[in-house]
Amino acid sequence: MRFIIRADAYSKSGAGHVMRSSVIAEELINRGYEVFFVGNLDEIPWVREYIWNLGFKGILTPGEHFVTNQVSDTLILDSYEISIADPFIQPSNWKKILVLVDDTTPSYIGHIYIHPGPATSWTIPKTVSSGIFLVGLEYLLIRKSLRKLKNDYTSTSNQEMNILISSGGSDPYGFAKSLVAILSKSNSRFHAFVLAPDFAPPDDDTRFEIIPMGKEYERLLRSLDFVFTTAGTSSWEYHYLGLPVALASAIENQNRNYQYQIAQGMSWNLGYRDFDGSWHFDESLLKSVLSGTQQLISDVKISASELSEVGVNSILKFIV
Repeated sequence: MRFIIRADAYSKSGAGHVMRSSVIAEELINRGYEVFFVGNLDEIPWVREYIWNLGFKGILTPGEHFVTNQVSDTLILDSYEISIADPFIQPSNWKKILVLVDDTTPSYIGHIYIHPGPATSWTIPKTVSSGIFLVGLEYLLIRKSLRKLKNDYTSTSNQEMNILISSGGSDPYGFAKSLVAILSKSNSRFHAFVLAPDFAPPDDDTRFEIIPMGKEYERLLRSLDFVFTTAGTSSWEYHYLGLPVALASAIENQNRNYQYQIAQGMSWNLGYRDFDGSWHFDESLLKSVLSGTQQLISDVKISASELSEVGVNSILKFIV
């Protein structure tokens, strides 16, 4: 039995598809299965390095020769960009196809569809007569390295707040740049770790530190006081770790996560990106967070502890 991950990471759209599907791949590899990756990785070096270090049997770019076996091979597909007519993903090539979906996922033909989140407007294509569609927080995909961090939190000094500014690792919509421009005007004491590899912090403002995705990033998660982020895949990781989150929506396919987390009291409403690309942040919230007057949410309806720790196992039982 072999498993093939098909996903891409682009600087303009981010790494969410690859990182989400890699959680499934990592567990399959740990169980001893042959797992292959097919996708574009060159535009985001840290993603390429992460995938190369997971232990795949083979890593190929789309178009490279790969002979599929419809008797034994399962495809795990996570994309917005791949054409539904792409020859590689056609059902005749596979024993089984699992598709990870969001609101804007194309109408891929598959056998099992999973939305790792609270709700989605996506529906199974009419041409699929017997597909399984699973939706819920119990299918959230949290990386193994982050699951190990869950109970390893280290409190920081009250003299300086440690915050993270993150848009998932590639910042394709300028979230970090726009937010830092506002925070740099504050006189508050804080240290901001900025997860945006192509962004330079303000001159002579030592409060801002650019960090790469990787082990250094995961180590600092143990000692953060607050996270400013967008409503993509990584927002669930921060909630899983129990970190206070102020959330913004960068693009249409994040709106459902954004609205849900705000409505459930899981995140503070940081703001949104307009159709013209401009960001609108709640500056009063920013001021209260940095001054330390913003109290932690006390009436959360869904706490971080209720986010599933077994999402990957809930998914694998349908394909293994």
